[in-house]
Amino acid sequence: MRATEKSWCSVCKFLTYGCRHEPEGPRLPMAFQPLPAAPWRKPELTLLGFEETIAPGATAMIRRDPQAHFRPLRFHVAPECAAWFDLVDLRFGNMSKFIAAGALPASAFVPPAELADLEKVPFDNIKGIGVVMCGMSIVLLVTNRSGATAEFRAMMAGEALHT
Repeated sequence: MRATEKSWCSVCKFLTYGCRHEPEGPRLPMAFQPLPAAPWRKPELTLLGFEETIAPGATAMIRRDPQAHFRPLRFHVAPECAAWFDLVDLRFGNMSKFIAAGALPASAFVPPAELADLEKVPFDNIKGIGVVMCGMSIVLLVTNRSGATAEFRAMMAGEALHT
């Protein structure tokens, strides 16, 4: 092994320029080598709640700041309030997750009533939307369409990626 190529030693668990435990042979560049599997790197399921009282006809910005890297998988709005609200935008940091301007009805994110039938539950309805890095905010812009002050409640479930 050349002294310019780093590699993970599976015995020492260190990134080295060469180790007596590793056999000689062709190596991948560092960018393509997988990180070693370690128990502290496994993602764990976490929940994030959104709750805000919004005046009639008003739009509220609901901001949450995860304390770890967070990969959202599900977003659900409480059924009792979904009919009165529109989701105007969903942002991770300063990046909108909407491809174009326009509100979505919050009722599109209500979980089905048949929670016992796991085949019908959209478990990962926002899977692949991206990762919120530590220090970034998750921002919901929500509009109250009703004629009275109402409380918006929603939850986001995902994986906390501890590094």
